[in-house]
Amino acid sequence: MAGVGAIALLVFLAIFRTPVESVHRHESRSPEERRAGEARVAATPETVKKLKALGVAVTVETGAGEKACMGDAEYAAAGATIAPDAATALKDADIVLKVRAPEPAEIAATKAARC
Repeated sequence: MAGVGAIALLVFLAIFRTPVESVHRHESRSPEERRAGEARVAATPETVKKLKALGVAVTVETGAGEKACMGDAEYAAAGATIAPDAATALKDADIVLKVRAPEPAEIAATKAARC
């Protein structure tokens, strides 16, 4: 489970042919999974540490890791900014880390949707 977010980032980089060196310019966001029965989370505190080491700004929606027994304090200690809600978490996102495909409303809230 700890590598899901990192895998999503690598898939993003491969799809958009983004060199890893330029990833530091991106804003990575991890909103809470909202589908019924989904207890996984795309970004763990360990994933946050790895993304931060690459220079990626990471924002996690408050409560995003609760179903997976990971609290906001753990994410903050790893270097993530904690957003109070999904809209704030997704605002200005370049990369959205999700276990399942983002909902249409989540996509609409990202920076790319406003371009």
